[in-house]
Amino acid sequence: MLSAERYEKIKAYMYENKYANINELAVLFNSSVPTIRRCLKQLEKEKVVESVRGGAILVSSDDTTFEQPYQVKRKQHTGEKSRIAAEACRHINSNSSIFLDSSTTVHEMIPFMKEIKELTVCTNDVMIAGTLTSSSGYAVMVVGGMLRSGYYTLTGNFAEETMNQIHVDCTFMSADAVSDTGSFMITNSEELGIKRAIFNNASKRIMLCDHSKFGCTAFVNMWNYEKVDLVITGKELSDDKFKYYTDLGLNIVRV
Repeated sequence: MLSAERYEKIKAYMYENKYANINELAVLFNSSVPTIRRCLKQLEKEKVVESVRGGAILVSSDDTTFEQPYQVKRKQHTGEKSRIAAEACRHINSNSSIFLDSSTTVHEMIPFMKEIKELTVCTNDVMIAGTLTSSSGYAVMVVGGMLRSGYYTLTGNFAEETMNQIHVDCTFMSADAVSDTGSFMITNSEELGIKRAIFNNASKRIMLCDHSKFGCTAFVNMWNYEKVDLVITGKELSDDKFKYYTDLGLNIVRV
């Protein structure tokens, strides 16, 4: 196993399991204990983990500075994401154009879109595009650009230029964090340009955010709540937080 691949797998393991024993990691990834120690040391430098006797624990913080691996995101809050996705699809009209953001929650919309006819779908996610190949009656446009390593997202100047040339009826997007001031934020600045471009070129803007995103911050601010038409989250969002954000001015639906 290449060192970079091992590092990403250990990082994904930490996000999923919160704790790791060095000896168990050595067996799991067929590596020596010193090699595992070096990987954990690097993760500690990046403030992803904290060393403890015999292993490491995931650093817990409301500051979403580090982006979680894609496969970890896919496994988190799956039931909630499915309900959010189903509700999102109720806001799609036949014979309309939509943009599907590169997001694990947005990806969950696809099974619920089967009854919607004659759609023009634009996306910057190659996995979403691939899944839509079996959908009849859809015109699917994939934004060009550079493929992000470890993810399915297309970014860069080509993608942004394309987004600046089109308009969609509705865009479905996600965020890594929703701050206490109502700002929607992401961890990776590479995606900022394309997200803002399509957000500005949509008639309706819907954000899909599971409950864990609220009350957190991330590296980059995309936009504030005033520009968002609707936020769909899960019933897991507490009553206190729901009231706080609705009082702030967000239009939120819990499902």
